[in-house]
Amino acid sequence: MNKEEEQKTTGRVTIPTNLDVVPETIEILKRWGADAIRDCDGTEFPEELTKVGAKIYSTYYTTRKDNAWAKANPDEVQQCYIMTGFHTAAEDELRISLMKGISGELMQVNTNDNPKRWWEVVDRSTGEVVPADSWDYDESDGCVVVRETVPFHNYTVSFLAYLIWDPVHMYNAVTNDWKDFEHQITFDVRQPKTHKYTMERLRKFCDEHPYVNVIRYTTFFISLR
Repeated sequence: MNKEEEQKTTGRVTIPTNLDVVPETIEILKRWGADAIRDCDGTEFPEELTKVGAKIYSTYYTTRKDNAWAKANPDEVQQCYIMTGFHTAAEDELRISLMKGISGELMQVNTNDNPKRWWEVVDRSTGEVVPADSWDYDESDGCVVVRETVPFHNYTVSFLAYLIWDPVHMYNAVTNDWKDFEHQITFDVRQPKTHKYTMERLRKFCDEHPYVNVIRYTTFFISLR
């Protein structure tokens, strides 16, 4: 088969691969006439497949898979605003557990940024915001203590929490029953240090992976603060 005939039998088909299916990938590549191979989330691209003549699409993680950076810059880990469920006051003081129903592996309450400025307690029965001097956060048990509450009124707390385990990575780990691995911590590319580092990191990736034709950006989970 000459080059012109071969070109007519391939194109516009991309197949996934993994380290343990290299022979099968090559077989399917030929059988289907695929013109591109891609790695999958959470995997590495097999070196053997960089020489088969197909285009290579490589996964690139914009907001995770660099725990060294995330641990060195905890102030730029991604954050979410979380609202607790409704809690009914029975007396004139109410304790609301912030992390009830939330995995401690997934999120961590942010106490680095002043809670009195960034958090909000609301009387949901009236819709009024509770003054900041009427509540405090008890870090020992993870509860916001609201004082001078009205019995039988419902209250909520909105607070900031760090995403200490990327939700996509967590989903893949739980679904596939992964063992003995490190949780991938998120980082916020909008923050100044991380934005600068992210651009340098991407350039380094391109330099170290010259065989990659297309970068597949993945995990775009970026929370609002």
